[in-house]
Amino acid sequence: MGSMSSTDWAALGAGTTSGASSFLSNLTAQQSANTTALSQSLSAGLASSQASAAASTATANAALTASQAKIAAVQSEAKVAENDRQRSMLTRLYKQTQASATATFAAGNVDISTGSALASLTGNATRYASDLATNSYNKAVLQYESGVTQNSYNLQAGMYNINANYDKSMSGYYNVLSDYYSSTVKGLGETLLTSGLSGLGSGFSKASLAYAKWS
Repeated sequence: MGSMSSTDWAALGAGTTSGASSFLSNLTAQQSANTTALSQSLSAGLASSQASAAASTATANAALTASQAKIAAVQSEAKVAENDRQRSMLTRLYKQTQASATATFAAGNVDISTGSALASLTGNATRYASDLATNSYNKAVLQYESGVTQNSYNLQAGMYNINANYDKSMSGYYNVLSDYYSSTVKGLGETLLTSGLSGLGSGFSKASLAYAKWS
């Protein structure tokens, strides 16, 4: 067995220390890099889940407001139909009133083209015309208000759909980002571990050379 000089002892110590230090340094770097990448992957995954939830909510709201627009249309149709029934009733009552009055005047040999008979029939016609005008105005208001309400609901539904599509695209983006960081964690682990083992091997090689001289 040979003897080791102080230089050999120093090489042995330096090699051992260098190998261990290189390994620990790379291991620490690996842990830090993995922690960062993993944190980013989890954050991206959470963001994807939140965006997906927002998309679902927006889609539900779009469907709800679209349904409200349909309900508003049905309600408007019912009101307009009621308005038309009132118009028909006004016309029917007017005709009945005028026919009854005309028959009454005829039975009494009253000339309906002059005097109070004419005034009575004219008054009935004037009231009828006024009632029809009011009926037509109410119908126009109903239809206008219905149009405004339905347009408002449809616009809201459109905006919700736009938001849903945006949130879906962002969810996909964050999913890709999460996958990227996940693969980064794996890649860093393999690269840094290889590097650490290489440094450890290099250090111990130096120590082995020094030990070979001694043995």
